[in-house]
Amino acid sequence: MYDRAVTRVREEADWSTVRPAFTCDLWRSRRQREYFTLTMHYIDVTHKPDGNANCQWTLRKRILGSVPVEADSIDHTGDVP
Repeated sequence: MYDRAVTRVREEADWSTVRPAFTCDLWRSRRQREYFTLTMHYIDVTHKPDGNANCQWTLRKRILGSVPVEADSIDHTGDVP
């Protein structure tokens, strides 16, 4: 999963302008299983073809990997009630 995600991101972004940020989270599913997930965020800048300074920024998010773990306790259940 990680290799596919990184390959996909490398194909769709101009890495000379990308400065990624990484987040990780430990969470519990509705079936009470715990997971650790690594996510990468970056801004994709698309310049207009007319050469002006105008450009469009798009926030991108890619999950690089998610693995099941055994956790003694997780102090939150997420945003879904």
